[in-house]
Amino acid sequence: MSPPIRTVLVGSTAALGATALALALVGVESEAQPPAPTAFCGVYPDAPICEGGDTDCTVCHTTPPSLNTYGADLAAALVPGTERPLHEDIFLEGLQPALLSIEGLDSDGDGYLNIE
Repeated sequence: MSPPIRTVLVGSTAALGATALALALVGVESEAQPPAPTAFCGVYPDAPICEGGDTDCTVCHTTPPSLNTYGADLAAALVPGTERPLHEDIFLEGLQPALLSIEGLDSDGDGYLNIE
């Protein structure tokens, strides 16, 4: 015998609610982004990689947490005490001067300075 329609509707409503909650949680997580790409574009807003307002983690990382050559130079330029995994605010305070200090390097060896 089939369950009463009301039971089916309540079950469906519960399933829809659970699905909506799961989607909402995924949405919250997908919006979370490390602050360094935003900070990078704050220093270099006219950089082509910042055209959308932010860049992504590949400016400094191959696959996070692994650094590419630019990220390694940037990490080396951070003032001691501002490198990760410290509090994000302390890291971000040290990020701008470190970015500016490596502008004259050619971190990736492509013949162009980082600032270019």
